[in-house]
Amino acid sequence: MGKGEFAQGLYEELLGEFSAAIAIYKGSGKKFFQALAFQLDIPTENDEGKSLTMDQLKEEIASNCNDSTLLIFPEAKRLTTGIRYWLEDLMASGVRVVCLAVANPGRDIFLEMLEIELEMPSDQRIREVMRSEAKRQGLNLSESRLAELQ
Repeated sequence: MGKGEFAQGLYEELLGEFSAAIAIYKGSGKKFFQALAFQLDIPTENDEGKSLTMDQLKEEIASNCNDSTLLIFPEAKRLTTGIRYWLEDLMASGVRVVCLAVANPGRDIFLEMLEIELEMPSDQRIREVMRSEAKRQGLNLSESRLAELQ
């Protein structure tokens, strides 16, 4: 199970308990904040029907989040400095934030978070996933080739 699957499972498990959102930053701050707002049922338009700016979205989300809000970020390494500082303010107001990363970057918000290290999957599990993906792509790989690729 990869970070994305783990994050999605966590989101689905806790959705009934928290007002939750899951998002991956892909280069557009506005789209990122719109995705969060949409999942949290927070308006993304003003009273005249105009789309909120990125700063307005950040303010709207921050003012509507509380200690029953859970934000999950499967690719935390992609978060910009500005987003991380914004999250720091949300965390200070009680919002729960889960950031998943292969390695702890050891700076800003990551220093304030509880770090949980997950166990590496077994060689057998890795090969099962590789075999499944190869099959999905129409490839037939021998056990020795799987071992070589691993």
